[in-house]
Amino acid sequence: MRNPWSWLWTPSRFSLASLLIAGGVLGAITVGGFGAFVEYSNSMAFCTGCHEMDIVDREFQDSVHARNRSGVGAVCADCHVPKDWGAKLARKVTATKELYHSMIGTIDTPSKFEANRLQMARRVWASMEESDSLECRNCHGFDQMVLDAQSEKARRRHAQALRRGETCVDCHKGIAHHMPDIKPEIEAARALFAARVGRDLAAAETVYAAGTTPIHATADGTGKALGAVLAAARLVVLERADGRLRVRLDGWQEASNRRVIFAAREKRIFRAGLARHGAKALTVDSVHAAGGWTPVSLEGWVGADRVVADLDTLWTFAGTYYDLECGQCHMAYPADWYGIDEWADNIKAMKPYTRLDKEDNRLLQIYIQSHAPLEGRPPGGRATDAKLSSSRRGPLPRSAGRASPTESLSP
Repeated sequence: MRNPWSWLWTPSRFSLASLLIAGGVLGAITVGGFGAFVEYSNSMAFCTGCHEMDIVDREFQDSVHARNRSGVGAVCADCHVPKDWGAKLARKVTATKELYHSMIGTIDTPSKFEANRLQMARRVWASMEESDSLECRNCHGFDQMVLDAQSEKARRRHAQALRRGETCVDCHKGIAHHMPDIKPEIEAARALFAARVGRDLAAAETVYAAGTTPIHATADGTGKALGAVLAAARLVVLERADGRLRVRLDGWQEASNRRVIFAAREKRIFRAGLARHGAKALTVDSVHAAGGWTPVSLEGWVGADRVVADLDTLWTFAGTYYDLECGQCHMAYPADWYGIDEWADNIKAMKPYTRLDKEDNRLLQIYIQSHAPLEGRPPGGRATDAKLSSSRRGPLPRSAGRASPTESLSP
C-alpha cells in the first residue's frame, strides 16, 4: 500500500473539472446535511427526546407559550437557542456537556432534577440577562407594545423597565417552567450564619446583634427587658459574665419617636425598640442635638449567643436571602436605586406578597437600608410610577416606613 501522502500528491487520471464537481457535490451534501441536523436539533422532538426532559416538557405544555388563545406557540429553541448562526453554533457546542451529564445521570430522577433546578435556572437567567433577553425580544419588543391596552400594573412596570434599562427575564421568570424552590439554599445560608453566631467573641471589643435580641438591665437577664436591639446593631462590649455581655448601643432618636433608636441622624434604620422604662434608661447627649435629632446611648446585658463578631457574616446571609427572595418576581433591585426611607415604604408594601415572617422581613429591610443612600438614584431618573408597591394598594406615604415600636419592634 502506497504512502497516503504520496498518493495525495500523485496526479489523478480524472480531469480537474471532474474533481471540482465531485468536491462541490460532496461539500454541498456535507453542508446541507450539517445544516439540516442543526435545524432538527432545534425541534421539539429532538429537545424532548431524553427522558430527563420529561419534567420540563410537561411544565412547558401547560404554559402560555405552548397553548394560548391566539394559537401562536413557541418551541424550546425559540427561548434557548440564538437565531444568529454563529451564536447558534456556539450554543450547540456548549450544549454537548449535557450529553456527559445525561450519561452520568445528574438529573435522571425527579428528585435529582429538583435538587439541581435552581442551579440550572440561574445559568439560563444569567445567559438571558447577558444577551438582554434577546430570545424574548425576537417575538416581544417595547416598541411594538401598545401600553394603553395593558393593565395598569403591566403598563406601569413596562414603562419603568424601559426607562431603567431592565430586561425581560428580570421579571418574567417561571413563565414556561416552574420556579425553583429557593428554601433549601436560604436555609443552607441560614445554617452557615447560625454556625458563626456566638463564636470568636473572646477578644471582640465590638459585636453585632444577630437578630432581634432582648437587652436587660441585669446580668442574669431577669425582669422585664429594656427593649430589643435589632439585627446589625453595633454593640460596644463593656463587660463579660457567665455567657452574657454588658454592651453599649449608640444611636440617634428623632423627636417624634422617643422609643426607637436609629442608626444615625436622618438615617431611619432601626437599631432598637424600647419599652417605656427602657426609654427612661437612655443616656441623652443634648449638647449635640440638632434638627430634631438627638444622640443617645443605652447600656444593658445581652446573651453572647445572640451576637456575631463580624458584620460581614450577617450581610452575607442577608444578601443571599435578598437576592433569592426578592429576585423571584422582579430583579433584586440595587440598594442605591431607592433612599433609606423609600426602602422602608417598599418593603412594607411588598410584605403582603411574600411569606416572610416578621424577623426575616425586618432583617431584609435593615440589610437593604444599610446599603442605601439617603436619596436613591434609579437609572432613567424618577417618575411617579417607579414605586414597587402593588397597583391595587398604590404608593405608600413616606411615613409608612416609620412603624411604631409596639407594632414592628416587639421582641
